[in-house]
Amino acid sequence: MKKTFAEILSEQKAELTSKMSKKVPEWSGYTLEYPSKLCTEQCSSSATARYKASLLERVASSRRPQMAGDTEGCKPRIADITGGLGVDCWAFSQIAEAVLHNEMNTELSEAVRKNFEVIGIQNTTFSSICITEEAVDEALASFRPTIIFTDPARREAGTGKKVFRLEDCTPDILSLKDKLLSISENIVMKISPMADISLVCKSIGDCVREVHVLGTGGASGECKELIIWMQRDWHDGYSITVADTSGASISFSPLDESSARMSIAASIAAGSILLEPSAALMKAGCFSLLSDRFSLAKLGTSTHLYVSDGAPEELAALCKRFRILEVLPFSGSAMKSLSKEYPRADVTARNIPMTSDQLRVKLRVAPGDGLHIFGCHSDRLGRLLLVTERI
Repeated sequence: MKKTFAEILSEQKAELTSKMSKKVPEWSGYTLEYPSKLCTEQCSSSATARYKASLLERVASSRRPQMAGDTEGCKPRIADITGGLGVDCWAFSQIAEAVLHNEMNTELSEAVRKNFEVIGIQNTTFSSICITEEAVDEALASFRPTIIFTDPARREAGTGKKVFRLEDCTPDILSLKDKLLSISENIVMKISPMADISLVCKSIGDCVREVHVLGTGGASGECKELIIWMQRDWHDGYSITVADTSGASISFSPLDESSARMSIAASIAAGSILLEPSAALMKAGCFSLLSDRFSLAKLGTSTHLYVSDGAPEELAALCKRFRILEVLPFSGSAMKSLSKEYPRADVTARNIPMTSDQLRVKLRVAPGDGLHIFGCHSDRLGRLLLVTERI
């Protein structure tokens, strides 16, 4: 029987509610409005929103007093000028004196206002102003934010086509930066995880104080967000923090990476530990620093795997860790023996002229059994097959 329009809408609402209950489980006990599938896809998870809230809390503690009666480190007034579905504002409301949720889409803005009433958030105000240089004062002057947060839309107006350059996003923060910094000492901006960190920081200028590369799901997780903290009158260079929503993090500066000494593995023995950096660590590009700071030997300049006698606990949530069971040459006879001894194992190819799927076919193994075979290139030892088990 053909479904009615009401039934289709009900199913869509149930689907969005189910999706949001996984993304923001803290909202699952409420009956809330989700105007579109796109807004639920683009919104933060509660885990990433809480990370940003903790960052903004620290940003607030660094703030200098602005006027008589103002105290250093007091609760911030946070203006989110691209509010979206409001997950970030929900997290900000828990650490802020007041929050402004500005969302150009009036339907979405009204839905968030109603949702916050249901949830019981009382320190947030709402507006629907398109942020342009002419409209900035109208949007922010009366609110007097101490921190401005923005997550510029990365889709072209009208076509919905994805864009990646900062100047193509809406609003264009590069053209608005000076105006926004004249209103608030601090801007915190979320950008595409596909963006090039060094190019973005160069285009923004000296006011970049920190870059945060946020991953989720532990060592196996994705690189979900790049977050940039800009501060008025800051000229001392920027640091990069690679963090996971579990709380693990490491920080360094671009100079730390450029001056670090990379150690290339001269030997690999059974019983040693193999480390595979998370997507967030890979994005940050701290390849020499990992080797230098944690006494790890890298397999090759372009082979992003490391070996060590131990497994540094600081990297437990930022690297997959494996115990090496066997080290074999990358040869037909070794592959043949592997398929007999290890009929089930996950397979990864690194810096060799074949994909992981192609290597799996050559090895003739099925996934599973908790084992992992790496086919990889070592600068000093040539191509190898490493049989490992996950720690």
